[in-house]
Amino acid sequence: MKHSIFFPNHTSWLNALKISIPGYLCGVGVFAFSFWQYAFISIVLATAQGTNPLGILIIDLLALLAGIAWYFLLILIFSLLLRLLWSNPPEWLKPSMHWFRVLYDFNVIIFATLPIFLIFLAGVAANESIDLMKSASYQLHLEKVLLNFSWLWVIAAAYLYQIEFVVKNRRKVKKC
Repeated sequence: MKHSIFFPNHTSWLNALKISIPGYLCGVGVFAFSFWQYAFISIVLATAQGTNPLGILIIDLLALLAGIAWYFLLILIFSLLLRLLWSNPPEWLKPSMHWFRVLYDFNVIIFATLPIFLIFLAGVAANESIDLMKSASYQLHLEKVLLNFSWLWVIAAAYLYQIEFVVKNRRKVKKC
């Protein structure tokens, strides 16, 4: 059976919803957003001023490491809560505890946040009066953008899982 990348199947949607609870909705999206923000700032500084953006890249990697640590902690808390609330939690809701799958899910969280960051960047570029370093309303604006575009995050995550689904199915077809 041939699967399309353009239309995510039900398992892709379920995987996106499964990681949205401990991943995006519990604050890992903020770390992912910070990762993209510091990466963009380091690229801008490197190209515009010709300076060494090593300090900003270190902050970027620290934000990424803090995000993965927070995500691991949230996965553990989420799985414990599921076991406390249900004697036998639904299989589709249980997060994977395999380290490779947790890292893969974290990468999906990071890359699914990219469209939201690009929308935020376009909004900042359209409104040049916002000074990102001095404005007190910047943080409120960031949280509002992350909450208002959570639907876009779920769609992007579903498409990332659909790519994985299609690649796995093509490998299975080639082996047969």
